[in-house]
Amino acid sequence: MPYPVLEVESIKQRCNSDLVQFLKNNPRTRNYTGLQLQFNISKPNELNQAIQPIIEFIQRNLPQGISYVSGISQVSPVIQNQLWIARTYLFYQLLIFTAVLLQNKVLYNSVFTDTEQYPYRGDIPEELPNFKLGIFGSITPTSDIDVGIQYSGTTLETPGLAYIVSRFENLFLHFTGNSSLEYDIETYADMMTIPNQNSNEDYFYLDTSEFDESHFARILPCAGKSIVRNLKLAEVPSPILVNPQYVKGISEFQALQQMLLEKQIVLNSLNDNEWIDIAIDDVTKYLSMPYNDARYEYYRRVNTAETLKFNLQQQGVIYSLTDNNIICELIIAIGDALTYRMESYICSPTILHVVRILQASKDKQEKYKTVTPDSYCDGAIRHIDAYCAIGPFGYIISMLEQIGYIERFKKTYCDEQGNPGHYNEEKCAKKQKKYQERFQNGIINFDKFLKKRGGRRKAIRKNRLHRTKKRRRHPRRGTRCIRKRRAFN
Repeated sequence: MPYPVLEVESIKQRCNSDLVQFLKNNPRTRNYTGLQLQFNISKPNELNQAIQPIIEFIQRNLPQGISYVSGISQVSPVIQNQLWIARTYLFYQLLIFTAVLLQNKVLYNSVFTDTEQYPYRGDIPEELPNFKLGIFGSITPTSDIDVGIQYSGTTLETPGLAYIVSRFENLFLHFTGNSSLEYDIETYADMMTIPNQNSNEDYFYLDTSEFDESHFARILPCAGKSIVRNLKLAEVPSPILVNPQYVKGISEFQALQQMLLEKQIVLNSLNDNEWIDIAIDDVTKYLSMPYNDARYEYYRRVNTAETLKFNLQQQGVIYSLTDNNIICELIIAIGDALTYRMESYICSPTILHVVRILQASKDKQEKYKTVTPDSYCDGAIRHIDAYCAIGPFGYIISMLEQIGYIERFKKTYCDEQGNPGHYNEEKCAKKQKKYQERFQNGIINFDKFLKKRGGRRKAIRKNRLHRTKKRRRHPRRGTRCIRKRRAFN
């Protein structure tokens, strides 16, 4: 299904499609909510009139004082289905509000209170068809909704993703009094691709297929942040003492190390503690911030990352798609932003692996099982198929992120003695299966793409992190840069 865009008619069509699919999957369910989307909105009171019935329906059918995310599992399956329908209306109605407000300065200024920080932008309305909405989430009442907003145009001179994401999230607070997270909805600035002016196939420019360990070492804290955030979010009676020793003691981490050992690959950067220490510092800062402060920090970091992306596109540098140092900087900047979301993957190789490969169409999934990277990923296809944009180091990053989720849900649902209040055998099995399959698929693809490197395979096995100069603090990031000899001569 093509992505909808930030226009009322496109949003309406996607909402109808989701509702039809849900009712098809649940043949005994009928839409008894009596709700409907409103489209012709030009006055502040019309916004309230459109949204109020949806909010009231949700509140009426949840236990008193309980949010959707907390209460959905406490009601009967029949009510769960009706609440899912109502939440779907809420989600799409606020997307419609966003599209309308971004085209109406008077209405915009009547709703938003942070207009000094985010004033109305007159350059956005004409570009709304170029803002695509990647809407993900299984069609079940207890599932979350993730929406990735992507800019696929080429004419904006000033980045717009932080502006748009912030407007959508503000509407939840303004009209419901709750954050979108209370409805299990989270929004992301999607910067995984850049427009391809020669075709409809966008470029997967965050290409790790030619990375060596120096690049891997630079983006490794990104995976560390994902692991640490998951550990700190694990629902256990007492906080987990997150430290490098704990992370390295996770059984799947040791399995990854054993797999590398069997292939005679030694990654000194992975054995170091610094990437975990960096992660602990940043994640601890994020989780200690109030929601409002954390989301504005996310918008700031999104703007930093998108500005870097825009600057490179305008210079034409990014279209060469060959500079691994530039790619590193972008992966780091995007990961820095995604650290300040609650549930997302953080590293771009993981997002490409899971969203663009494992969750791709069935036809593509079957193709990926049989194609040989050596022949398939040569030529232009390398940059227009996500499968070819992840190399061995990219798959290690993805495996590390899966490890964080595996350990988190082990602690949350699988520990009958340590966490009796949350122990759930069914959820334990489901979560472990989901993330273990992704972890194992990472191993399979790691090996495929390791072989693709041909003559470089021996070199990567012998790769060591050679320090030719004393470690020094990076002047901008505060993390340490490491100089090394080229891994592949």
